[in-house]
Amino acid sequence: MEYIESEMKKRRGGTAKDDDEDEDQVVDRGLVDIYEELYRIPDRLKGEQKQQEPEGNVQLSTQMLTAIPEVDLGIDTRLQNIEETERAKRKL
Repeated sequence: MEYIESEMKKRRGGTAKDDDEDEDQVVDRGLVDIYEELYRIPDRLKGEQKQQEPEGNVQLSTQMLTAIPEVDLGIDTRLQNIEETERAKRKL
């Protein structure tokens, strides 16, 4: 474990001979915990971050899917639909 810690200190920019430092001082200098560094993803593997789209489009499409606006077709079309419905009822 000591070898790993000394190698990590070398990579961070410190020297391997700084064994007398407390871990509190290491954290105060801005260095990360060795376990946090193990799980850190390199920048070259992260890929591109997508920019978030404005939520106006999302809200509009959600609103269109949840509430269908009613369109007035006129009195003639309404009467014609009623007559066709009544004819279909009689056939049954």
